[in-house]
Amino acid sequence: MTRICAIVPVYDHELAVAGTVSGVRECGLPVILVDDGSLDSTREIANDFPQVVYYHQENHGLSVARNVGARLATGEIVAYTDSDCVADEHWLRYLVAAMQDRPAVGGSGGTY
Repeated sequence: MTRICAIVPVYDHELAVAGTVSGVRECGLPVILVDDGSLDSTREIANDFPQVVYYHQENHGLSVARNVGARLATGEIVAYTDSDCVADEHWLRYLVAAMQDRPAVGGSGGTY
């Protein structure tokens, strides 16, 4: 089976990040939460999820947070979601199906 790791970059989304992390965990994925210098209670919320890899950095922006997450990931496929999203139960099935058995495909995305 393909190993997948989810990256959730976050900056000051204390009201939504717990739902995002819970939803991704329900999909059965390891989660890396990259805190891009949040000033709210994101760090304390992350402590409620000991199975999640939490990485805090100074604020450098979304693209840097995504790249840091990619470097920390151990999966064959890295799946990104925003910190204010709730993962659909079929989210990964469609992402992985678009990439499996197609070595020329380097990425897949969904709708907004």
